[in-house]
Amino acid sequence: MEETPYEYLTIQNNSRILEELNSTKSIELLPTILAVILMASVGAVGNILVWYIYAMKLEKTATNFFIASLGLADFFTCSIGIPIETFILCHSLAFYSDVACKVMRYITGVTITTAAVIVLLIAVDRYFRVCRPRTWQFTRRSAVHTVGVVFAIVVTGTSPGVFIFGCHKVSTSVDLVGYECFISEEYISTIFPTVYFVSISVIYFAAAITLSSIYFMVGLRVRRHERTWRLRESRSSRHDINHSAMLSCDRRARNLLGPQTVRRSSIHLFRTTLVLLMITIIWIISYWPNLILVNYAISKPDFKANMGMPGLNSYNMAVRSYFINNAINPFIYGFFNRGFRSQVLKIWKGISKCFHKPPVPFSVGWQ
Repeated sequence: MEETPYEYLTIQNNSRILEELNSTKSIELLPTILAVILMASVGAVGNILVWYIYAMKLEKTATNFFIASLGLADFFTCSIGIPIETFILCHSLAFYSDVACKVMRYITGVTITTAAVIVLLIAVDRYFRVCRPRTWQFTRRSAVHTVGVVFAIVVTGTSPGVFIFGCHKVSTSVDLVGYECFISEEYISTIFPTVYFVSISVIYFAAAITLSSIYFMVGLRVRRHERTWRLRESRSSRHDINHSAMLSCDRRARNLLGPQTVRRSSIHLFRTTLVLLMITIIWIISYWPNLILVNYAISKPDFKANMGMPGLNSYNMAVRSYFINNAINPFIYGFFNRGFRSQVLKIWKGISKCFHKPPVPFSVGWQ
């Protein structure tokens, strides 16, 4: 049945009104949009530095490869996942493509989940290196293979989201129906969204408990290592005092070399563990608002209907809280890792030289 001119004009008019409403809402959400863009920009630059330095400049170890992989996953989240979310925010009432929504949510899910699993791998690697140093350890080769297998599993494991997400009807202030990229209308009234997000929540809590347990054991081991070093240092000092007259310079140097080496090893162990622990803590905390609000939104689909501008901005920022983790990781490396800071400084000096080349001296010779 063909549309009458009146129906055609009505549809066109409704579309125009929806676009205007969408533009108005985008302006209202501008604080959230700008915050997300800032996170994307800072995170993309910082994480590509993390990848480059840990993959190309620092020692070729399994731990450094895992950190480089995390930096790469965070880079893709900041350069692809966050821009996708920005686009979704800008079309919160006028998102009409079901396929685009599914693809966008899937890509974001893959990048975020990959980063989360690598955080878990880093914790496992730290546990074996600190608590089980004489047993099997990740090599760089096995780390590469493990990350490849993990990525393949994540690509497959996040595929249910393709079916769950889609265009979702949203009520407006003028009795017109808008569309946002959320739970597909086909599944919104079924149990599948609840099962999907509850499963994600269970996996998150299991991962959080596992990570907390691992770093608790690692922390105990590091503390024990520190106590052992202090005891050895104390004994070594007493031994040097009691026998100083009998020792030659060479002998004394050899005796001091052991404690110094142990001390440097202890400091390096503590700093590396602290960096990885901070990353884990921020990862755990950053997911809390998202999990709480998304599960609540599924149980109460209309709870956003009467929100004002501050409430909408707070909600939209909170459900994307996990992006803070992706953007802030490079600052953790920079604050706690001296080697990373040194390499960043070298890169900065190299860039500065390119833009501030000294002028070529010009002279005229007498003939």
